[in-house]
Parts: sequence; structure tokens; C-alpha cells
Amino acid sequence: MNAAVFYGPNNIQMKDTIIDRGNSNNYFLKVLSCSVCSYDVRTFRNGHYKVFPPIILGHEVCAELIDGYQGKNFKIEPRSRVSIYP
Repeated sequence: MNAAVFYGPNNIQMKDTIIDRGNSNNYFLKVLSCSVCSYDVRTFRNGHYKVFPPIILGHEVCAELIDGYQGKNFKIEPRSRVSIYP
């Protein structure tokens, strides 16, 4: 998977990253679009004490559900389009 990885102030590099699906309670999404908020811009310019590089920034995402947890009272069909609430 290609990702823009934050390595420190003013240092973002495109990297081919390994996909870690984690445990069975996680969702696996294909990102269709991602926007950048002012928090991400400030972190890119100055760093942030809660951000530990290397890390992929961005939380305003529109995506397609590929696979994931399907609980008793919560079910999203694969290939559904979703957005992430930060």
C-alpha cells in the first residue's frame, strides 16, 4: 500500500507500506479520498508532542469497506462506502 508517511516537521515521504490487518475486531478499508485538517498542517510544520513519527497522518477519510468485524447488532456489507468520524 502506498502511504504518505510523516517522519518529522516538514518531512513527509511516499512509502510502500505493509498492511497489518490487526485482530478480528478491526475494519480493513480502501481509502478513496483523504483530506487534511489544520491539526495535520500544524503537525507537519511544527511536529506535535502527541505524534510519534513515523506515522501516517489524516483522519478525514472516505473509504470502501473491504473486510471487517460483523457484530450481532452492527453489520456493514463489504464494498459499502463509509466515512470515518474522528
